[in-house]
Amino acid sequence: QVDYTIDSCLFSGVNAGGQIGIFIDTTGGSPSDFFLFEESSASCGATGVGQVPPGCTWTSSTISLDSGDCVYMFVDGFAGDACYYTLTLTNLSGGCVLSDYISNISVMCSNNIRIIRWSAGNTQIVQYTIEFSSSGHDPQPVTYITPSPNEPYLAVYDDENYNKSGTYYIKGTLEDGSEIPLYRVYTTACAEDLANIYYKGGYVYIKNPGNICTTAFVDLYTTSGQLVSSIPFRCGPKDVKIPVSSLNYSNNGNLWAVVRTDNGTILGHIRIPISER
Repeated sequence: QVDYTIDSCLFSGVNAGGQIGIFIDTTGGSPSDFFLFEESSASCGATGVGQVPPGCTWTSSTISLDSGDCVYMFVDGFAGDACYYTLTLTNLSGGCVLSDYISNISVMCSNNIRIIRWSAGNTQIVQYTIEFSSSGHDPQPVTYITPSPNEPYLAVYDDENYNKSGTYYIKGTLEDGSEIPLYRVYTTACAEDLANIYYKGGYVYIKNPGNICTTAFVDLYTTSGQLVSSIPFRCGPKDVKIPVSSLNYSNNGNLWAVVRTDNGTILGHIRIPISER
């Protein structure tokens, strides 16, 4: 049995949440032969197909495995959301355990390039294929990468789809030549920041905002979309330095700093990792 709990999400409202699919293999550990056992259902008042909203737990049916059977779980954000989640497995016996194929996925924008980065945890993968689709259908190859046993993290760079919103698909090729889907992640179009923004030592710095605004704000959000603080500042020829390390809030995760003008124009944004606060 699998308990799938959504702790918190980037989105809020009707599209917030995650979803999960459970697959079973009866051939002794070949992921390409998995079949769908069960998918999450709309839970805790959610209306989307498979949607499990923040603060909610969906429980699977009892999973019966014969010796040598394997279970594979595909976890995804609902409607492009990104969530913290917990998986609790109970009453397990027999079967097999597959090591992680991929984890710690991140997508970021930098200098007109989108960077997709992840850690590889399974030596059965001999090649990764990264595909992109702006429509959610017919994804096209972006690039290929061969993992190295001495390199735990992998990264690819995409400068063709930088200004497009869409979904990246990561597939793995096994030693026998078969392909398996590993992960998909939705991302919005990268926009060139109007101001040079960075974080260092407890401060958000806005380099020389100049004449692009008169009054602006640094809005700080948790990863679940909760506004922590909105700090005003005056634009001008000098660099702006905004202290953020002393803020008190209940969420102990990462923060997003969004810099905007008083009329709502976004000047830029930056993630403040918990390890740097």
